[in-house]
Amino acid sequence: MREAIENLYMAFRRYHSKGTAAPCPCCHDENAGETLQRVPLRQLSNRDLHEFAFDALNVWGSVNDWKHYLPRILELCSLGDLDTDIEIVLSKIGRAKWMEWPAEEQQAMRQFLLAFWRKLLSEFPGVQDVSEVMTGLANIEYDLKPYLAIWLDMLGQQPADKHLMRFIETECNTLRKGRLANAFFEISRRAQANQIYEWLRSDAMVEKVINLDGELVGFVDWMF
Repeated sequence: MREAIENLYMAFRRYHSKGTAAPCPCCHDENAGETLQRVPLRQLSNRDLHEFAFDALNVWGSVNDWKHYLPRILELCSLGDLDTDIEIVLSKIGRAKWMEWPAEEQQAMRQFLLAFWRKLLSEFPGVQDVSEVMTGLANIEYDLKPYLAIWLDMLGQQPADKHLMRFIETECNTLRKGRLANAFFEISRRAQANQIYEWLRSDAMVEKVINLDGELVGFVDWMF
């Protein structure tokens, strides 16, 4: 995880925000951006960044400003230390058209996302809600299979099992209808919703769950 974060700082090192990240005066105090300019990037806290992270690209700053602060924003997210919802943060990465960024930046982003996902599944409770992170990933990734493969591989480890149980508990009523509970998937990410649904009902998942001991086995019934 640490290596992935350091690679973010390295990949985005050329971006600076020298007085350009000024918030809309109608939406924020006119001095709201002063701390962002004064405090070194790696020392910015949740208190310093959460308003910018929420309103960036809407009423505060440019894509280059967003890229400058992005490594620290994602570092705080990985620690569970940013008040801004992870779905909002990830949606702004999509809005900034990250798949059109230079190759080094795309590579650093994907390395972080995969490392963050693996770290999240290795701890329970996690620093973020798995359903919210999955929704955020679906907003910026066309293909969720690499993330789902990591989760499947980690089943049998108690934290990953518990995350799956919580995910199914959250989604179970709509999963039986062949869809996910979050309306976002139905509106704009049906292909990614199908990937998740098919993964949950896949032979590999059923076999994995049946061969496990403990509470997770009880959740297999809805799949048939």
